[in-house]
Amino acid sequence: MKDDFGNEFIGGNEEIERAIEKYNHEPGWETCKAVLETLRTMAKQNREFLVPVTEASKDGFRPNMMVYQKKEWVAAFTSREEYDRKAGEETLYAVNLYSLIHGEIHNEGLLINPWGECFVFDKKLIEVFKAGCGWDEEE
Repeated sequence: MKDDFGNEFIGGNEEIERAIEKYNHEPGWETCKAVLETLRTMAKQNREFLVPVTEASKDGFRPNMMVYQKKEWVAAFTSREEYDRKAGEETLYAVNLYSLIHGEIHNEGLLINPWGECFVFDKKLIEVFKAGCGWDEEE
């Protein structure tokens, strides 16, 4: 599958979808850690999310912001099917997790699969995740 710019979308993100679904049905620190571990594995495999964007180029992209709890977030989808649940006519861009959480593109954080089994990956949790991955701010 390709994103709207012709970039190959790696796909194969069913494992994170299952982890998020379990977390939503059994919320708690253990299931949250399982989501974070699955995200870490995805990052190592260079897996990607589809992100609705206002513009993109080889030098970067500007995501469309989504309002959730009166704050702006970046929506990230594990598959085209997840996006298509309530899709508009937005342009999608394939982005790996490392690029999504490093830089200034996320205001409050990421909403992973906001139309279905959503995972709220806020700034605080992103910092915990980055520390667990050994990713510091200077990388």
